[in-house]
Amino acid sequence: MNKEKQEIGRYNNLDGIRAIAAIGIVMMHVRGNLGIKIDGYLYNTVIYQLGYLAFLFMCISAFSMCCGYYEKIMENKISVVDFYKKRYMRILPFFLILVLLDVIYGFSIDTLMEGIASLTLCFSLLPNSTMSVIGVAWTLGVIFVFYLLFPFFCFLVSTKKRAIASTFIALLMHVMCRCYFFDSNHVVESFNRDSNIMFCGIYFMIGGLIFKYRTEIFDFVKRYAAVCTVGMIGLTIVLFVFVDDFSIKTIGIFSLWMCYSIGPERKILSNKIMKSISNISMEIYLSHMVVFKIVNKGIHNLNINGIIRYILCVVIVVAGAAGVSVVLKKCIRRVGDLLRNTKRFA
Repeated sequence: MNKEKQEIGRYNNLDGIRAIAAIGIVMMHVRGNLGIKIDGYLYNTVIYQLGYLAFLFMCISAFSMCCGYYEKIMENKISVVDFYKKRYMRILPFFLILVLLDVIYGFSIDTLMEGIASLTLCFSLLPNSTMSVIGVAWTLGVIFVFYLLFPFFCFLVSTKKRAIASTFIALLMHVMCRCYFFDSNHVVESFNRDSNIMFCGIYFMIGGLIFKYRTEIFDFVKRYAAVCTVGMIGLTIVLFVFVDDFSIKTIGIFSLWMCYSIGPERKILSNKIMKSISNISMEIYLSHMVVFKIVNKGIHNLNINGIIRYILCVVIVVAGAAGVSVVLKKCIRRVGDLLRNTKRFA
């Protein structure tokens, strides 16, 4: 038991990475939907590109799933029913409420059909899976396809050599998608490449590959802590500022962050605040645009400076999404307990 706790404790830095990703995506979406113009590199370049953090969730998801289920899958210690039941029960109740609210808010036949498709959690298997109902849920759709493929994913990372080869092939497919398969001869104009599992596969493979080398990475980061910190920050800045290519930038930066985060604990990443936000990061991500629609109506006519309005909106949306997430999760938990007790005494 102590060994298990120590192993899990190594990766508490991931709390900080999840929290940063969730808040960063909120900042980007508020910027894109607030409808105000602000000059400056920070607002128009840095915050604009924070939407890429959705792909960081994929890296984290793959690594975390390997930590929790890789050995169980490989040693047949968990049934197929239990595995997928846990995935659905983790996601569906909260997502169901948001989808219902969004469908009711803008009811039409289109939103009704999209809502039904979304609730299967398999909507990324559609030829063109762009959804107007909880539009940000495209990330969830891709991650759920990864869950569907997770036993196969375990095979792909079952040995270090196979993990390296699989990562190379995933990278090759990512490049081929960009250069060949996602042109006008193969997809429609409105096709969203980000919601395609073949395009996103490299980000999941990064998480799996790092999982296979987690011990070596941990030891290296621990031994050369100062160098790794400076190197991670420096290379992140270089890749972000001087590299324009989306793939090189995201794959490089997220690989650096993942390797650094599975090293020894850092207070800036592993603390009570980061852990609290991390625990509801998925819920914040899914609900923040619903909260934004309400918040934006309240501050739209305020006669305040653009920067102040943006900061105020981000703070309220993050706090509101966090509040909604906590309240709904508690309600869902109580309903679940009630149903279990009712079934027990029936």
